[in-house]
Amino acid sequence: MQTLRKVTDQRKREGKTVAEILDEYEAWAKTEVRKPDGEMRPRIESWYGAIGYLRRFTGTALGSMVASEVENDHIAQVQNDIIAGRYGKPSVGNARQFRKSASAMFEWAAEAGRKYVKVNPCHHLPGLDSQPGRDRVLSAEEIKVLWWGPRRSRAGLHLSNRARSQVPACNHAAVKRVPAFTAA
Repeated sequence: MQTLRKVTDQRKREGKTVAEILDEYEAWAKTEVRKPDGEMRPRIESWYGAIGYLRRFTGTALGSMVASEVENDHIAQVQNDIIAGRYGKPSVGNARQFRKSASAMFEWAAEAGRKYVKVNPCHHLPGLDSQPGRDRVLSAEEIKVLWWGPRRSRAGLHLSNRARSQVPACNHAAVKRVPAFTAA
């Protein structure tokens, strides 16, 4: 029977698991810091999406592995599983986001002072297929409708409140500088 001290020493030698590193990375990413504009915001403002990809894919497939033992073959296998649809709908986009998030986390884990991994295992991975382009882009009039609402549109295009609410907010100041988008 092993003593608690021996088990603890063995775990220290082996290193942290990917799940433990993921928890630390999430706490680090959510930590609020003062940004250049003077406001306090999370260190990584898009942390929620990145951590979501990490939990869904990395945590599920590699969570119990010791992080120092993860190799690029493991990352490539998870990437291929995502594309094959083993984690839901097959998606090259999800594989690309997983790869980006995993690379950022392992890069953080390899920084001096942490050294949970010796090198980022997300290097030298096989390329991903290109994603299909968009069929069309919105016209200036359609963007006006989305920005100002149907009452201020010259085109007379009408969108429901539900459709307008699904369009992400954009930078109003940047839109004002583009001549095609000035208010009528």
